[in-house]
Amino acid sequence: MLQHDLEEALQQEERRSSSNSNRATKPKYDRVCRALQIKVTTLEVISASDLMDMEFEPTNMLIDRLIGRGVYLIAGSPKIGKSWLMLWLAHCVSTGTNLWEFHTEKHDVLYISLEDPHQRIQERLAKVTGGETGNIFFATETELMGKGFEEQITGFLVEHPSVKFIIVDTLQKVRQLRADQYSYAGDYEVISQMKSLADRFGITILLVHHTRKAGAADPFSMISGTTGLSGGVDGSLVMIKDERMDNRAKLYITGRDTLDMELELIFDQASSTWQFL
Repeated sequence: MLQHDLEEALQQEERRSSSNSNRATKPKYDRVCRALQIKVTTLEVISASDLMDMEFEPTNMLIDRLIGRGVYLIAGSPKIGKSWLMLWLAHCVSTGTNLWEFHTEKHDVLYISLEDPHQRIQERLAKVTGGETGNIFFATETELMGKGFEEQITGFLVEHPSVKFIIVDTLQKVRQLRADQYSYAGDYEVISQMKSLADRFGITILLVHHTRKAGAADPFSMISGTTGLSGGVDGSLVMIKDERMDNRAKLYITGRDTLDMELELIFDQASSTWQFL
């Protein structure tokens, strides 16, 4: 709308409101919105000086230098050993045991394992932990996102406030299967929904995902899907093997609260855990 048209619309709005005794106290912004027939809403802002005067509680890392609060994504080829690593992570957090050389906060854990039945989880957990672990809750079925998943997680966290770490294995299993969901906007929306849950409860959600078959110079470009996934999360981890049958892997880490890292791992058959080289 041209300036002249805006001024004319404002004049018309003022004439219509001239009989209203409260017109003078109505903000100009409100009158502009009414003149333009657009929704009356405001932009919440804070000045730099007020922001600098605010005090915040320190945000502790769940796993020092690797995983903080918020939503994280770990991707790797199918059957590469991600689930073994996830069980080990769950065990370390639930017991407060350091993950390799990285300090780990102790919290209860919810592990949503959607590709393994209870029997397989039990067998693997016994191998990884030796039969002794902390407080880990397991779920092997959930609703889809947008169809009850968020409500299920909210209800669980309300009943179990000590849970601060959720593993979703895999992300694909909780996404709706509509074709229009698999776009940048769809990928980003999925992460935004997860982020809302994480931020609301001050927790960490780790999403297990797959890499695409084609290689790339940048390991994070191998994450399956659009950049809406990697761009929306607080941090990404990518697990890569040079050879499928190899017992060694590289774990690449990047994030908003972490430094870029590359870790060399080896799978220890005796303990069924990934060890740091």
